[in-house]
Amino acid sequence: MDHCRRSLVLFISAFWLWPAIGSAEESVITMKPVRVPLPAESLRDLDIQLPLTSDLLYKAELLPADPPSEGLLLGFFDPETKADPRAIEASDFVRQGDFLHLRVRAERCCPSGTYERTVELIPQQATAWPIHLPVHVTVQGSSWTCHRPVLVFLLVLTGGALLNLYLYGMVIHSHFLPERHLALRLKPLLRDGTGREVEAVIIRDLPIWRRALSWLLANPLVFGLPGGAYHETAELTLWPRNNVSLSKLSLMSHRKYHKVLQAKPHLGHGKLFATALPRLKFFAVPHRGRVGAFTMKSAPQENAPAEMVWLEPDQDLLRPMMDDEDVSVAQAGRRIGGRA
Repeated sequence: MDHCRRSLVLFISAFWLWPAIGSAEESVITMKPVRVPLPAESLRDLDIQLPLTSDLLYKAELLPADPPSEGLLLGFFDPETKADPRAIEASDFVRQGDFLHLRVRAERCCPSGTYERTVELIPQQATAWPIHLPVHVTVQGSSWTCHRPVLVFLLVLTGGALLNLYLYGMVIHSHFLPERHLALRLKPLLRDGTGREVEAVIIRDLPIWRRALSWLLANPLVFGLPGGAYHETAELTLWPRNNVSLSKLSLMSHRKYHKVLQAKPHLGHGKLFATALPRLKFFAVPHRGRVGAFTMKSAPQENAPAEMVWLEPDQDLLRPMMDDEDVSVAQAGRRIGGRA
């Protein structure tokens, strides 16, 4: 009698499952495949309603993958903990009217392709056949997805190296006037001026904030590029009389002001400049043989076109004669960096 009842249940189960199954071989009911498209590095939860015709309890398990599906994880999840995307259970239990909660997750480096797995529903009573549910997962992967962390790391590393190189270039390509050296070179031009007095004038007129502002106005973003450099330049308005403090230094907000005067010498008519090139250098645009309050020896002819000239350390600049000195003393000449 029990044998007849069992046969009848198997017959009814097979009859009702037949519209949803493809074949029934070797006492196993195989359902139509469930097809799942899935991008790489993503997760998808499936709630599959099974056409079970009896109130039997089935245990759902995944058959081993052949060949192994690297980077693709299939399992079951508890709807109560669905918020945890990494929770994958090895099995699940379903009855008639229940949903099979299947979770599919493709790792970042999961190769593209279609993976075929099978969910086996094992009846907990020996009155029904096992049910196989094929699951075909098509992974849409890409090499960028797999190697993204490495590529991002290399990009960050390369960007950091280039940034450090750029900042290093900004530093080594920025040349500033040496205060003490400039004071020693200017001292011979200023009558009765000591090195400390001249240096005090330089410190007064070239404070750190003004030099920083001039550096910023010259566009430091260019300094770090190949061929970019900043040469601090100051216009020298020297007072060769007794009061050294009346002399004045004015910074030029241009990274290569000597280039400007070479192209447009009329902008510097009769003016004297000092620049860091990177060594301290002086240049001027003589106007009728004069540079500020001084007269140049061997100056260009009076009718010659204006041009910028570099002043060598032995260049003589004749200062005006003071009321209390002899003409021969005034005409002795003062050299930038030399002696009277």
